[in-house]
Amino acid sequence: MREPTAGGFRAAPGTAFACLAMGVAAAVASVTYTIGLREVIDGAIAHDSGEIAFGGALVAVLFTASWVLAIVSGTEGTMLTDRVNLVLGCGSRGRRRPCRHSSISSDRTCSRGSSS
Repeated sequence: MREPTAGGFRAAPGTAFACLAMGVAAAVASVTYTIGLREVIDGAIAHDSGEIAFGGALVAVLFTASWVLAIVSGTEGTMLTDRVNLVLGCGSRGRRRPCRHSSISSDRTCSRGSSS
């Protein structure tokens, strides 16, 4: 009997990559938006309204990007978890046949009963 080896990248590679990419992008944006705060402070010290505006825009864009990416990544992560659970639950034991319990792909196998 073969042990299930379905991870996120095996069950849904596109969704897994999207989650990974959005998670990394959200982390980078949430760390780097403070650079905009530094620009605002440096602009205030130098009495440079252009630098203050640039820093404010940088904070707004990076903070918003961080928030949006975290929300979307969480939603995608939930879908990825569902797909991995379907693969693990439909292909680990007994007689194998094409899985009709999920929409992952037609070549997955399933152990739930022997009839459709």
